[in-house]
Amino acid sequence: MQRSISGSTYLAGCLAAVLLLAGCASERQYPAPVMPAASLPHFAPGDAFSFDDGRTEKVMAVAGDRVTWSSGPNFRFVTSRNILLPRLEWESNVEQGERKLDVAPDTLWPLATGRSATLHYREHIADRAGGSGDDSIETLTCRVSGTAAVPTKAGAFDTYRVTCQRKSHSWLTAFAAERTFFYAPALGYYVRREDRYPGESRRAIELTDFQTAEPALPAGVDAMRRQTVQMALETKLSGEGLGWQAPNHVANGTVEPLRTFRDAAGRFCRLYAEQINSAGRIYRFNGEACRLADARWHPVEVP
Repeated sequence: MQRSISGSTYLAGCLAAVLLLAGCASERQYPAPVMPAASLPHFAPGDAFSFDDGRTEKVMAVAGDRVTWSSGPNFRFVTSRNILLPRLEWESNVEQGERKLDVAPDTLWPLATGRSATLHYREHIADRAGGSGDDSIETLTCRVSGTAAVPTKAGAFDTYRVTCQRKSHSWLTAFAAERTFFYAPALGYYVRREDRYPGESRRAIELTDFQTAEPALPAGVDAMRRQTVQMALETKLSGEGLGWQAPNHVANGTVEPLRTFRDAAGRFCRLYAEQINSAGRIYRFNGEACRLADARWHPVEVP
């Protein structure tokens, strides 16, 4: 549960949910793939996940186990690497808050069907306009209830279904809520999230796109990848992809030129997209390169 709701904040949150979240969704049935246990994810600046309610959650910084995110110009939050646990801190133009958790950041991990955990935490919310704050004690019980093959606009993903029941005990109000994550190990993030609040139908958001930082590859594999980038930019039309496969299937990827143009210096340049599958993870990012006098394409920083 990633945002406290209490008193007037609770009422505003309910209204916002109606306006922002995707339409009502009944509980869907998905095929249940057999999956290995999933390790705790790693994040890097540039990782970004977009959903069909218009939000994009982007990693701004990583310091040890703490990950700082932005979600729009006026909202930042901090999580641990365990993004299934509640946010540790958050700040908007109207409020800021923090939570003190009583469990290790790797609680529930490695993910596997049947794993469960209960945690307790204190939450404090302060009005940035100088109004009184609100303190509450909350209980969260999460269980990995199974697996699900979930299709999204960003692709199809094998996921673990993790359902969390949250109970809040605030002096203003007490309520219970349920949140279900469909966590995709290949992505390191959830691709669907369902919420149910008292008196409301189940509502959901679903992944529409994602971008990641570049992966660290072994030197020989990275050389193969970079050679494929050169060949794709030199020989392929925009919209045509070129693939590569490392020996022993340790990694593979595709390079697809997207657009060709001349820059201010008159050089031919191309935008391109890469997708790499390595160590069970999917990486997707864009690049830009210009052709110089040595007849090779040299990368430039993408704005």
